[in-house]
Amino acid sequence: MKQSKNEAVFQDEVLTRFELFKSLFLTLPFQRVKDTGTLLPFFAKQCEKGVDQHLTPDEIIKSFFDQHEEFSSEEQRIDLLFRFVQYIERQVVLFDAIEDSSFQMVGRGDDENVLGH
Repeated sequence: MKQSKNEAVFQDEVLTRFELFKSLFLTLPFQRVKDTGTLLPFFAKQCEKGVDQHLTPDEIIKSFFDQHEEFSSEEQRIDLLFRFVQYIERQVVLFDAIEDSSFQMVGRGDDENVLGH
């Protein structure tokens, strides 16, 4: 029972707020951010398929860009991959900040996993 209460608090205080802020980022009027956030799920899916097919990282990336011909130059491709990394890093930082700000509400649950006890 206590675990489900903690999960509900975590859902409300962290995950819901994270999803809200993440969706706000997608609606910002910055075209490069929008394209990055829109294309990243397709890239992730392509990576999953490629791993399942035992493709190399180069083959996976090439197959993604074969489907997205608007990124024809090497410079455009590297730029998009770099933006993917930036976007993911920002999501990690956002999640961490929301989780930290909610620590008082979420707490640590029990003392079992605390060092020194």
